[in-house]
Amino acid sequence: MKTKKLFPIREFGALTGVNASTLRAWERRYGLIKPERTPKGHRLFKQEDVHQVNRIKQLISDGHGFANIKKIIDSPEDSRIDSNVEDLWEEPIRKAKTAVSDFSYTRVDSVFNNMSSLYPIEMVSEKFLMPLLDYYSDNQELEAESGFFNKWLKTRLSSRFHHDNSLSNNSKKVIFTSSPQSETNLMLMSNMIIAQDYQALFFGSLLPHKYYQAVIEKSAAKALFIILEQPSKEDIDQLAKTLHEINIPVFVFGKIDKNIENLLEDINVIVLGNNNTIAANIFRQQMRHQYHE
Repeated sequence: MKTKKLFPIREFGALTGVNASTLRAWERRYGLIKPERTPKGHRLFKQEDVHQVNRIKQLISDGHGFANIKKIIDSPEDSRIDSNVEDLWEEPIRKAKTAVSDFSYTRVDSVFNNMSSLYPIEMVSEKFLMPLLDYYSDNQELEAESGFFNKWLKTRLSSRFHHDNSLSNNSKKVIFTSSPQSETNLMLMSNMIIAQDYQALFFGSLLPHKYYQAVIEKSAAKALFIILEQPSKEDIDQLAKTLHEINIPVFVFGKIDKNIENLLEDINVIVLGNNNTIAANIFRQQMRHQYHE
């Protein structure tokens, strides 16, 4: 008889993009998933649980709250749930803006901690953090609030980064680099990648092209992740001279026009676009394909 494959929680989290603390919250608070247990009480997940988690993520994305998700999951497939979807992020964003306007680190932290305990970091990024970043970027009269929020975010992401990264010593290493103005988003993307069970080597803007190969060789990194914002043809030509010696996957994230995208693809770069969630999913799929995971 063929034994069914069971995944420990960390491996399952990497497979689904939902970290262990969020999976525990979905189980304990709402009963949305029901993992098996080892004799010592450790959670083990089945392949069917992958589909369950993906369904939960889709329902959240569609605007369903957890109480309604529970009803949908527990109901027979042919029944109808008569309910209205809601904007799950409107109230947290409002609370965060109010906290920022009062320059309260504690209250911004509280809102973020609640969101990140219930939702995958990819979703928190797309639905909560990016709208706030855009809001403060678009409102020049909120310069003080913008500075406060951006500093809070960098500090918070750095704290989470160091905590999560310290737990991934045996994971595949990924090099992260960008221009100085993109370091906040690079830190956000590195947090999302770490959640997939990778270890980040974060250089920010402090890794010139000419050192890529040496760092890859010494660290045994398995991928290179670069943020480029509206690069020119000259930028791509310079990058190409560096990348011809590199034999690991190279990912580029950012706002890139079609002509530049074609040039990047010609030098075997994987273009991720500039949507954090989509980029994280493409990264996951490409790495699993590359390393036959």
